[in-house]
Amino acid sequence: MKYSKEIYILIALIFSPLIISAQNFNPVVDVTNEYQAKQIKATKALMAMSVPDSLMDLNYHFDYSIFNNQYKGAYVFSPYVIDIKPLPRQNRQSQLYLKAGLSYHFKPLLSLVYSPRFKQRNFALNLYAFHNSSWARYRNVYPIDNAKGLYNLFTYSQNNRANAFPLNKVHFGYYSSTRLGFNSRYDTKKNIYTADVAYIGLHSRDSSIRSLYNGLEARFGLVSREKYNSDFNYALSLLFNYGADRIKNLHNPESRYTSLSNTDLQLDFSLAKALRIKKSKIANYFKSFFVLDAYYALSRLEPIYNKNALYFIPKYRLINDKWDINLGLKLSGIFTDTSTKQEQEALTAGQIIYPDINISYRISKLNLNLYSSITGGDEMNTYWKYKKEHFLYHPEINIDDSPYIQNSLTRADFRFGFKGSIFSRFSYNNYIGYKIKHNASLDLIRKFTGDYYTYGHSYEDYNSFYIAGQYKAQFSSFIAEANIMYRNIDLSDKFVGFEPAAFTANMGLKYSIRNRIYLAMLLDCASSRYGYIQVSAKDRLKAYIPSYYDLSFNAEYKFTRKLSFWTSIDNILNQDIQRIPLYPDTGISFHLGICLNM
Repeated sequence: MKYSKEIYILIALIFSPLIISAQNFNPVVDVTNEYQAKQIKATKALMAMSVPDSLMDLNYHFDYSIFNNQYKGAYVFSPYVIDIKPLPRQNRQSQLYLKAGLSYHFKPLLSLVYSPRFKQRNFALNLYAFHNSSWARYRNVYPIDNAKGLYNLFTYSQNNRANAFPLNKVHFGYYSSTRLGFNSRYDTKKNIYTADVAYIGLHSRDSSIRSLYNGLEARFGLVSREKYNSDFNYALSLLFNYGADRIKNLHNPESRYTSLSNTDLQLDFSLAKALRIKKSKIANYFKSFFVLDAYYALSRLEPIYNKNALYFIPKYRLINDKWDINLGLKLSGIFTDTSTKQEQEALTAGQIIYPDINISYRISKLNLNLYSSITGGDEMNTYWKYKKEHFLYHPEINIDDSPYIQNSLTRADFRFGFKGSIFSRFSYNNYIGYKIKHNASLDLIRKFTGDYYTYGHSYEDYNSFYIAGQYKAQFSSFIAEANIMYRNIDLSDKFVGFEPAAFTANMGLKYSIRNRIYLAMLLDCASSRYGYIQVSAKDRLKAYIPSYYDLSFNAEYKFTRKLSFWTSIDNILNQDIQRIPLYPDTGISFHLGICLNM
């Protein structure tokens, strides 16, 4: 057959990580840090160093489209994400960008970026301000017994039995996300320097908790220029965050504000050095590199915990025009200082040693890349991480009244996939895998005295089989995208919390009419989530969160090259959308705004 050789290579590729790691991987020992494998591209027989996303996310531009969805997949809310980043410009003109909008639910939105002019062509700076908030009534969610032993987490609008709700059907609440700061980039012949410093304000209130969070975030990066020296590359990233959160329990009129302060520090370092191997068969076919990735993180939440995470990943890398082979071993640990020895042991345990193997093979004739990997790692859960996902998160709302945020770990993640393109118009990425999780974080609903319910986290072990696909078709005036995932999760019979949705998908259709009128339809959906509400340390209620289909429409009209008007209609189907349990999105929402680009 024409591609028989490639078929044999594919079979070897599937099983090669299993064979290579058999001597080092112990499936009985624990691991800790959720590690997401990065697929490394090998388009040339040169070193293309794999570094953290925070270092290489430097393709900056001013295309801050209204079509950027604030939701990055089901159940992950990132309202503070910034998409505007600086690039050394070819012209010396200052640039101003403004996007502003308002909805009838009173949801103001503002994005303002000013890039001043500099004589140096290798320096760029952005001054920015971002704000997103909602000040309105929201639907109440309350567990309703369907007389079959299964509680439905429905909003009031989906159930006419008003008497079933001991609480009011709607509440007044708000959330406000603000980010003010600057980011910059400076290019030299040898290195690229980046900086991003910002004030972060996350203020919110519901029927149970009021939270006032104010913080400072600073990120600095250094990356060597690959074209300057392809035999030696390095990268360094430093992230610092400090914040203070004032929280009040609204169910107790006499309660006062409690204060929590978090300090987070992360340091990433990577280097790669070409190896000179003489008189070797390997040298005739591959270019060899020694790669070292190192990471250190500190997270402190006063007065609850003090955590430290550290890992090293030495790798041996072989690349040519077809193969990209990374053979690594990860040495990792998380160390936690808490109030009791039992808590410290629970938060410190980890596997320490596990494989980090990624192999890919390129079939040029088919524009196809085959890849497989075996990875694992730690996830140091922190207050800042949970706070970004949900403004009203409180660290003491955990299972069994645990006054700390536990760590999670991936024992092993086996993955095989293939990706490529067809006629440069259609691109795809399909993969299948099996993941073994320990102490994974799950969404939790707890019932408190006074018959009210609060959101938190539980931690459970589970195994997960998953299959996913990413697709994109692009033409001159039309773009279609889709991301689909199915997961089969095996949890114990005694777990509390809610399992992740088995099926999630987000799709988008974007159409341009003479580059003047832009239309888009977006769909984000997820299947029902089943689990248990925690009533006490021993009692639980079986419940589920309903599935949803979040359909939205966006449109933009360019009145001039510098001025455009835009509109968006969200949740057109008026669905009960609970990406975070107990906190549904508002119903049909209509935004209207303008964009200035001068």
